[in-house]
Amino acid sequence: MGRSYKLLSPADITTLWSRWQQGQTPVEISAALGCHQWTVGWHIERRGGLPPRERRRARQALTLAEREEISRGIVAGRPRAHDCSTPGAPTIDGEP
Repeated sequence: MGRSYKLLSPADITTLWSRWQQGQTPVEISAALGCHQWTVGWHIERRGGLPPRERRRARQALTLAEREEISRGIVAGRPRAHDCSTPGAPTIDGEP
């Protein structure tokens, strides 16, 4: 008979790391999450005991509004030079 595993949701993983940083053991964390302690241990071990960094976009990356504007420009058939109304903003090629 096989084991049944619980796939941890992103919210569960956030809870796991907050409890780990508070000093709880994998056994305590697994009891709170309703999963096996090996699952908790696996998440902790694969990150070396350090929680993952918060994801952030690079400064040079286009904003959502800029990406939408470029997308609409392409659909409308406008040349790329006119896609971004912000002077100096990067285009699809990444050039200002």
